Formats: sequence, C-alpha cells, structure tokens
Amino acid sequence: MRQLDLYNISLSQILHFLTLGKIKNYTKTAELNFVTQPTISRSIEILEKQLGIQLFVKDSSGLRLTPAGQSLHHDLLRIISDMQISIENAHILQTGRQKRISIGFLEHTNPYDYIIPIANQYKRIDKYCDFSLKPLSLLSFQDSFNDLLNGNLDLIFASLHNKRLFESPFISYKTIYSCKLGIAISTENPYSACESFDLSDLNKFKYISIKQSIEPSLGALISDLFFKAGIIPVIAGYASSLLEALYSMQDPDTVIFADQTVSNLHLTSNEIPLKIVDINNTESGIIIIWRKKEPKESQTKQFIGFVVDNFELFVGEK
Repeated sequence: MRQLDLYNISLSQILHFLTLGKIKNYTKTAELNFVTQPTISRSIEILEKQLGIQLFVKDSSGLRLTPAGQSLHHDLLRIISDMQISIENAHILQTGRQKRISIGFLEHTNPYDYIIPIANQYKRIDKYCDFSLKPLSLLSFQDSFNDLLNGNLDLIFASLHNKRLFESPFISYKTIYSCKLGIAISTENPYSACESFDLSDLNKFKYISIKQSIEPSLGALISDLFFKAGIIPVIAGYASSLLEALYSMQDPDTVIFADQTVSNLHLTSNEIPLKIVDINNTESGIIIIWRKKEPKESQTKQFIGFVVDNFELFVGEK
C-alpha cells in the first residue's frame, strides 16, 4: 500500500477538490471558497503531488475528473458527509439534550436535501429535541432492520419500493412523498430532452442494473416494467448500490432507474452530468418507517406526525 503523508493534506485542499470536481470551473470554485483562482490551482496541484494521483484533465470539452479522480471524489464526498453528521451528533452530546431521535437514511440520499432541514424546523417547536443521523447501506440491510426493531434506530427514510424489505408485523410505514419512477440519463444523450418516457421507450437504452441479490425490491419492480413493455433489456453492467451506479456511468448511452428523490449532488458530481426523466404510469416516492410498538405520545411519533404534515414543503426545495 502506498505510504501517504496525510498530516500535510489540509481539509481546505479536500474541500477545494470536492468543489472543483462538482462544478468543473476554477474561477467559480475560487468564488465559492472565498479565495483567488491561483490559490485553487495551486491547492489542486499540491494535492495531486501529495497523493501521486492525477485528479483532472482538460480537453476540448473542458475540465473533467480522471477515473481515479472521480473515484476519490465519490469516496471523499461520503467521508465529508459522515464528518458533518459526526459533528452534529457530538453537538447533541455536548448540549446534554435528553430527547434524541435516531434517523436512518439510504446512502443515495443527501440528508441536507430534506432530513436535516425538517429536523431543524421541528426543533423550533420542541427545543429539547435533537437528532442523530445514520447513513444506511442495503448491503447491511438486516443490521438496519434489527436496529429499528431493537430501538437503536427510531425511524428510517427510504424509497417506496423498499417497503418490501421492511414487511413485518412489527413495522409501520407511511408514504410521505409521491413521484414517478424515472431514468437517470446523461445530459449528453439527446433523449434527455424528453419530458417523460412511456414504457415502450425503455427499449432505447442500455442499463446499469443494481444487483438483485442486494436490491431485490427494486429488481422486482423493474422486471415488472420490462415484462409489461414486452422488452428484454440490454444490461451494460451491474452495481452494488444506486450511488455506485450513478458514479460509475461513463457512457452517455447507458441509464439507471432512479427517481426525483435522488440528491442533485449525486446527479451533478458525476463526470457525465445526469438528470432524471420520469416514466409515465409508474410510481415511486419516499416512505418513513418506524416500530409499531412506538407509544402514541412518544417524541418519535410526534415527529413522524410533523413529517407527514409538512414533508412536501421541504422536499420541494431539493
């Protein structure tokens, strides 16, 4: 394994890299970080030397991440997100607040899209309540399910099709946001200009598929769609998660099944910018999942009621 001098790599360098990797423009990156453009250029140059990795290339189409840079960008986004969540959780411990609701969310969700804003809004109503956040992977789904049953998690935000994974006499769920299932498609693909697709349009694309052993509920849903359309899909590759699939797209002709709840952060951070186009006559959305035995007067049930009543106000701001 390569020996790295991590002590000489600053958090500012990492943030410069993440910003530049997202917007692909040195001047705008400098403005967003309140420094000069030469500072950003020098920061990235030093970081590449420290890592021994070429992070960016510039060609006729503009600045873009190298495959190695894209992989690192993906991983560091997750690390920074986890760091922000850890700081939030540490703040909860420091304030000594007794009422803390533990929220799980799937990895393709950016908690800053709607979970943290709605939690912050709720804290204006109950100033003694606070929240801890935990990103979940479908690779460890059984652990997440057990955490919910055992009280280590109070509730989970998940995709509508995930309800099949949580079917249990001990679990309740409610749909809090409805939308159509769609396709994440490269903005370089001419079909991205379409407002929506019919089922018969699904034969126009090659697909990156989530491994059915990992995401059986989504796999079953997609298989039903292809069956209804009378189509045998062309599979260009497989991924272990939606997030991995989004960040692994290299070919503008490939697509991924997703919906409008996927964070814009993950759609725009790819080397190939993506957009979601809806599929007509389909349904998707967001559900909130909790233990049935949760007392009616509990803080968790009060927060769930607040989410159900107000959620669309927040997801509309994504």
